[in-house]
Amino acid sequence: MNEYTIVVSYSGVTVHDGLLPKSRRKYWAPGLQINVRGAIPIPMRDKVHYHACSLCAAHHIPLISLTAEGWI
Repeated sequence: MNEYTIVVSYSGVTVHDGLLPKSRRKYWAPGLQINVRGAIPIPMRDKVHYHACSLCAAHHIPLISLTAEGWI
């Protein structure tokens, strides 16, 4: 299973390979788990969702199978 962590800070969003401490699972698909670290303000939600969708597409997983937990 591939694991990634999206780190949200005031200056932007970065993607790290692997599971970082103090992160929580936000997105998952068969063979892919994406965690988020940090508080996500409302204006940054689109950026986090974009990075999750691009990671899913990079692994040739259909976007319809990507599931988000929590807010939409």
